[in-house]
Amino acid sequence: MNQEISNELLDVAYKSLKGNGILIMDIPNYQKLIDKMTNGIFKFKKEFPSSNPFSYGIYEFKNNKNSNDKSYINISNYYDKNNNLKATSKYIVYLWHINKIKELLFKRNFLIVNIFGSLNKDQLNIDSDNYYIVARKK
Repeated sequence: MNQEISNELLDVAYKSLKGNGILIMDIPNYQKLIDKMTNGIFKFKKEFPSSNPFSYGIYEFKNNKNSNDKSYINISNYYDKNNNLKATSKYIVYLWHINKIKELLFKRNFLIVNIFGSLNKDQLNIDSDNYYIVARKK
């Protein structure tokens, strides 16, 4: 998300929470994908369980060459068991480092309670797929 959308999202979250309400942010660790990029692109396939309406997805993460900012394009294609393309998503990814997110939360009157590297409350590290920020409304 860009700065404007992030600010709007946090404002809506703040207004939606009661006093001392908790906000939990689930943020993908895109740095892992960036580190795997070769020639500005990383592409991979992910199989889904039979309970999923799609059989597999093919994901492409690449540099956004049409932008002057440090952004990336994430393209996801989802296929059925007969290899028919059923759905596609494409969006721009902006890197948000933890310190930047902390700053945004503080400016929006949130207190950081904790930061985890998994829903099991593992310590955040460079190999975490996502990071989870727990913040409390002031």
